[in-house]
Amino acid sequence: MNDIKFQSLVPKKNIDKNQQVYIDAIEWALENKENKNIAITGAYGAGKSTIIDTYIERKINKKSEVLKIAIATFKKGSLNSELENNTIDNDSPALENVLEQQILHQMFYKVKPNKIPNSKFTKLNELSFLYVMTHIIGLLLMILLTFFMLKNNWIMNTYNSLKNNTYGIEQGFWILLGVILAILLYSFTIYKLILVFRKIGVSKFGVGSTSIEFNFKDGSTVFNHYLDEIIYLFSKTKFKYIIFEDLDRFESMEIFERLRGLNTILNGTEILKKRDIRFIYALGDDVFSDEDESDSVHNRTKFFDFIIPIVKVIHSSNAENILLKELKNVLSEDGLQEDTQEDSNNKLSRYLVMDIALYINDMRTLINICNEFEVFRKALITSGITLNHLFAFIVYKNIYPKDYSHLLVNKGLVYDVFHMKDKLIKQCKDEIRILEDEMDRGFGTLIVKKEDIPILFINRRNLLNHDVYINESHVITITNNNVNTGNTLFASLLVNKNSSSRILIRDSGSRIEKHFSLDEWVVVENPKFDYLKAYEDFDSQEEKRSEKYKESINKNKKKIEKIKIQSVSSLLINENLDIGIDFTDKKLLYFLIRNNWLNESYEEYITYFYPGTLSENDNKFLQSIRIGLAEEQHLNLKNIVEVTNRIRLDDINTNAVLNFEFVCYLIENENVLNKQKLQKIINLIFKKNEGVDIDFYWTLLEKLTINNNKQSLGIKKLLITCIECGVDIWKDIISLSVPNEKNKSIFCIY
Repeated sequence: MNDIKFQSLVPKKNIDKNQQVYIDAIEWALENKENKNIAITGAYGAGKSTIIDTYIERKINKKSEVLKIAIATFKKGSLNSELENNTIDNDSPALENVLEQQILHQMFYKVKPNKIPNSKFTKLNELSFLYVMTHIIGLLLMILLTFFMLKNNWIMNTYNSLKNNTYGIEQGFWILLGVILAILLYSFTIYKLILVFRKIGVSKFGVGSTSIEFNFKDGSTVFNHYLDEIIYLFSKTKFKYIIFEDLDRFESMEIFERLRGLNTILNGTEILKKRDIRFIYALGDDVFSDEDESDSVHNRTKFFDFIIPIVKVIHSSNAENILLKELKNVLSEDGLQEDTQEDSNNKLSRYLVMDIALYINDMRTLINICNEFEVFRKALITSGITLNHLFAFIVYKNIYPKDYSHLLVNKGLVYDVFHMKDKLIKQCKDEIRILEDEMDRGFGTLIVKKEDIPILFINRRNLLNHDVYINESHVITITNNNVNTGNTLFASLLVNKNSSSRILIRDSGSRIEKHFSLDEWVVVENPKFDYLKAYEDFDSQEEKRSEKYKESINKNKKKIEKIKIQSVSSLLINENLDIGIDFTDKKLLYFLIRNNWLNESYEEYITYFYPGTLSENDNKFLQSIRIGLAEEQHLNLKNIVEVTNRIRLDDINTNAVLNFEFVCYLIENENVLNKQKLQKIINLIFKKNEGVDIDFYWTLLEKLTINNNKQSLGIKKLLITCIECGVDIWKDIISLSVPNEKNKSIFCIY
């Protein structure tokens, strides 16, 4: 049997030999009558409750002497709600009072009402039919008796008869006996009515919308206000060992002061003196911790008479051994050797378990992971799951339960990770759009093309309606600022740029207006810019700039293709792609995603497989690919489109993908992703020394030659793809098998 044994999450009542010291320590502490407040400390999941329960089971004969109070279900959110619904002064110790209120609730609710009949606190109690009918009949009889006594004036008649000595001794005896019985009956009825009215008179208690009050105008605490009730409760019960759990989660030191004070009062009360009541606290190691470690030590030793530390049962350093032991029935039997493809489905990878163990340091979490893994494994046995991926999914579900609940409604971190491709592709497309815009803009918003440079220069030099001379030779009269004018001017400037030329500017109304050296004139300040050099270098610079932009654009286009066809794991490992998600506090989740243990197929692990979307054959084919075990190559596929979509590029690594309908569909429906899949399949077919199934290739060719033009075109696509993959078809085919005449003719034709 490969079943995993279920284990309960409740504290165990048995311990190993190494933990016997804790039982001995508790026993010693309780034998010392001076130890009234005993702390058992340890990290969450260290086994504090197990130690306490084991001691109770072994050492305490009278279980009625034990009262366990756990505030585990008392959340801080409900606490805040409780406080907000009450008007409390800033100086009022509201938190401690509410905690005391919860403690009293549990004290009184764990005692049967008939044991504390005189308590003002009560609770709804199931009454037997006999009990109810007896009280109703008794009350009705008392009412009838009273009615007849008053109607017939029995009381006065009996009194007068006794006064006048009308009855004899025997009659008088029976009359006296009746009077006594009547008095007793009336007393009992009145007593019951008093109890009822007392209970009705309590304004607040834990029934319906009422509760024990915790906000008192005189500033007293709940324990002090209801001290008589607490003492009465203990006097009517045998409680001797009071165990408090989870009090440290509220980070209140004062509640421990109050409990210590309550213990002192109870043990000092005359009627409880011989009881020797002990308070035992199950707490975290960091209770009373603060920045000043010396104060922390002082507080711990101040509040408790004896402290017993618990060494944690499980830590990331030893979780591996425990986890391997719990999962031994489904683990790979190959030791630390690489798991086979068959093991990836039927067995659980030891590498995966060992790696995950590094992140688990809580026994309850470990047990629950194993329990849920077994449940999901059995429930999804027909859904084409692989144990490795399922186990990784269960680990994620337990370590990140909030994100898992979000995942079920298509939200959360994991959902975003596996649906971030569209976002990344959009970012790349936006980047391409920006690069294309910048490439079209040229040098800037003013200079887009080469002809803009002379036009801008003419404006900056204010040359309109001026004559330009180079070394006294007239070059051009600038009557308008257009492309031809600018190009003519700059062509002349380029001819003379290497000589010591002088520039003269004349206008129509004067002689020489300005003169410069050519090198100085073509440079305009604020900002400094050499227009002639820019004009001369424009073509080469534009080509370089354009190539740079094209390179960036092509890089983004290739990135888009990679994002489309690769899994998230491949993108993280091979492309070192930044997916824009912070995993700083989620290292285990990053490990699972990066190593493809948790991948895009997560939806297969949160729902049952039902026939409909996929046929049984479709599902069988997908299962075979997942585990790497080849099925019948002629297996008919019903929903080939959905099957193709579900087969990731990373799945194509064994001969299990060699299905004729699937490969034909890839050939006939060419797109980027399908072509990538087809190329991987071709490389798989012609892989040397890897159990090549060349017969599949010949059969595929025959299928593609069935009198169908579309399939004939498919042969061409197949052969072209082979060439693109670097496959020397003739050499590989001849070396691997001898083609028959029909196959030779196919090659000759195509």
